[in-house]
Amino acid sequence: MLLNKIYKNLLKILPAKIKYDLKQSQIRWLRFYNYEKAFLRSMYYPSRGSMYRTALNLALMNLKKARVLQLADYFAMNNE
Repeated sequence: MLLNKIYKNLLKILPAKIKYDLKQSQIRWLRFYNYEKAFLRSMYYPSRGSMYRTALNLALMNLKKARVLQLADYFAMNNE
């Protein structure tokens, strides 16, 4: 998964203190992601239509995409 790859590459180049902060941030982001996924499921699944599953998957993909872009920016800032 691209998210894991970028996260691991970012960890490799950060100083120890910042690495710790990134780990804590990622733990909290994963917790947020899981809560958000549960919320989105409760929003989309009651309708049970075929398009709602697609909409749910798109919403989850957009959450991951935003995090990937965020981590990629951090990598670019620290890899100059």
